[in-house]
Amino acid sequence: MAVISLMMVPVTYFLTRFIAKHTRKGFRETQKTLGELNGQIEENITGQHVVKAFAQEQSAIQTFSTTNRDLQKVATRARVYASFMGPLMNMTGNLSQAVIVTFGGILAIQGLATVGEITAFINYSSRLRMPLNMIAQLFTSIQSALDSVSPTATQRYLVWIAPGVYTETVTMKPYVDITGAGQGLTRII
Repeated sequence: MAVISLMMVPVTYFLTRFIAKHTRKGFRETQKTLGELNGQIEENITGQHVVKAFAQEQSAIQTFSTTNRDLQKVATRARVYASFMGPLMNMTGNLSQAVIVTFGGILAIQGLATVGEITAFINYSSRLRMPLNMIAQLFTSIQSALDSVSPTATQRYLVWIAPGVYTETVTMKPYVDITGAGQGLTRII
């Protein structure tokens, strides 16, 4: 029965790994799209006189709406994958318990195990699964937190150097990498 109980550990590991792969990808896309949306909001608020001067209100609204829909899609997909973790862990635990009960019942019928031994083993098995389930539940929160501070996250900014002189900052990492110049970027003054 111990072998049966321990066989579920690799199953739990591979399910967690599969879900984590898709969850992490979803959270990365969510953070990227959220950064784009925040950049658009800041650009439109700080540059609203320019948007109005060139009659670009509808264009700004359309761009915002498109990015907002994209954010909704990627965030929903990430949360759906993240929400699979708990039910999958419960399913593997219940499957493990069902196999142990079945196998223990067969052993009890043959006189190789008592009902008390089987009950104790079911209890031990559930105690083994408990920390694994807790780790799996926290894993998605950790994934989300890691991706929100990911060193590969990029954001585009327009940095004010002097009157009329702006420099584009393409990547924001633990350091600032200044490269080129461009349009439609957030100003940092």
